[in-house]
Amino acid sequence: MEGILVDVWRVSGTSLNDLYALVASDNWEWGMPLGLAHWDGVRWQWVKRLEKAWIQRMILESGYLFLLDFNGAVLRADPRGAWQTYQAPRVPPYGYHTALATHPDEILIAGRGGALFRLYQSAWERIETDTTEHLWDLEGASARCLICGDNGTLLRFDGTACHRLNAGTTHHLTQIDQGPDGLTFVAGGISSRGHGSLIRIDPTNAYSCTLFKTPTRFYGLATVSDHEVYGATLDAGVLLWDGRDFAPSLPDGSSTLPPGNSVSHLAKINATVAGCGRGPVIVFGPPTWQQLPVVLDEAFVAG
Repeated sequence: MEGILVDVWRVSGTSLNDLYALVASDNWEWGMPLGLAHWDGVRWQWVKRLEKAWIQRMILESGYLFLLDFNGAVLRADPRGAWQTYQAPRVPPYGYHTALATHPDEILIAGRGGALFRLYQSAWERIETDTTEHLWDLEGASARCLICGDNGTLLRFDGTACHRLNAGTTHHLTQIDQGPDGLTFVAGGISSRGHGSLIRIDPTNAYSCTLFKTPTRFYGLATVSDHEVYGATLDAGVLLWDGRDFAPSLPDGSSTLPPGNSVSHLAKINATVAGCGRGPVIVFGPPTWQQLPVVLDEAFVAG
């Protein structure tokens, strides 16, 4: 039975032989079992079965793997493969969408109703955001991160308090990504059809925001530089923004990729990875272009 690639959040590593993906079977529904798979350069292997999990975010940091469940459970695996679970406070209206880990002992999670919590050495701390909008993504370091959410919500957390930034739009902002040069881009929209928004944030200029119109909404975002930003769309494949215009991005010159909802950047080797909602992982970047096979439904090897 063929698997569906659910997500490839924050792909990390020094080579294309160390990729993780969340995978489920063709009859997958929210709350049904899914699994964590690892690509070692030759084949996919199951790592862990996740029963009744609604995983929202996957992060690889300093050899530790973090998974965030919608209900606020943070699952952490150490380099030896030992798993621990930390349950966040359940504050109405319940539901967590995103997480940020910059140290094995610290993670930030955000979600519905403006909820923002920090886990440090097994203890949870609530951080006031002064908003009730749903928060969808965050990026940066734990003491200086940017957070985006519904109705143009854009916040800067300085380690102590949150400060609102002027996004220049009322679009729902759902994706945020920081490039190697420190510039950060935020993307969103109103629906899957029609134009979306791309916002460039410059931390060297008082976090000033510059708004650009995208031809369609981005559901995944990968920043390589100020003039190389990739966006995963549901109707136009992966688009490349060169600082001025948007164009399809494929190594073979064809016009589009299969629709997808995930795209990540491997900074150390300057490769971009796109995950389709149903299908293969597509990698484009040096040394070669390649397409990884669809994850197959086979016996779990651990977990």
